[in-house]
Amino acid sequence: MLYDYKFTLKPLYVTPSEFVSNCNNLKSKNDFLTNVIAIVSTKGGTGKSTIASILHSYFEDDLSNVVLLNLDIKQFAYNNDNFSIVNYLDYMDTHTIREMIVELSINYNFVIIDTPSNNISQLFDILSIVQNLIIPISVGNRSLLCIESMIDTLFGEGSTLSGFYNILFMFNNYINCNILNKSIQKLIIHQSDFFPISKIKLNSIITSIESMNIIYESENLNKSIFQVFNKNKSSYSYEIIVLIEFCKMVDEYFYSTKLHTHLK
Repeated sequence: MLYDYKFTLKPLYVTPSEFVSNCNNLKSKNDFLTNVIAIVSTKGGTGKSTIASILHSYFEDDLSNVVLLNLDIKQFAYNNDNFSIVNYLDYMDTHTIREMIVELSINYNFVIIDTPSNNISQLFDILSIVQNLIIPISVGNRSLLCIESMIDTLFGEGSTLSGFYNILFMFNNYINCNILNKSIQKLIIHQSDFFPISKIKLNSIITSIESMNIIYESENLNKSIFQVFNKNKSSYSYEIIVLIEFCKMVDEYFYSTKLHTHLK
């Protein structure tokens, strides 16, 4: 295995420093909404909504002033009354997506965005103001090829974006470690060979989370992972540790943004 989950969660891969050096034509950090994280994937079924709800549960447990913005109007995955959730479908007649994100970033300390999986033009709009991205990936060639194509489109030749982007790739819900390792190596090769256009710099890490019963139970019962854990601590003690470590990694990875002024 590339990774030992028993004690702590660490990045499996970090972008070499020469790929993230600053250059004069990069968009200023002041032009981005640094208290926003977007969960991004053009492939359905990779766990975007699950990751968004896990992060929301973790940060809300620590900080009440956090909101989850659901832009995936075809899927309403959140019905938990304890969640502060905004469904864009309720506001799309009066707000553009950019206006919605900006307004929430002003009124909340922390915004998590569950982005649509089938609208690349909306992703360009979102990433024009959001620099912190989590990209979930299902283990296997089909999902990986879809994500690589998305990266090429968003940040490669012909892109309208500019600036410095922090990306956390997460292989989600894996079962077979050998297949996971192969998928990770393929993504590393793609990242090493891929050079974004000159006005874009990418800082990326790769990690993974194995298949977990607490996640399935949370979704089946329509409750947060912490609510499920509190009802059966002995069964989920190991899994909750791993998920908390993942959330801490998210917090630490985006530490250079304004998030660290709001979160523990």
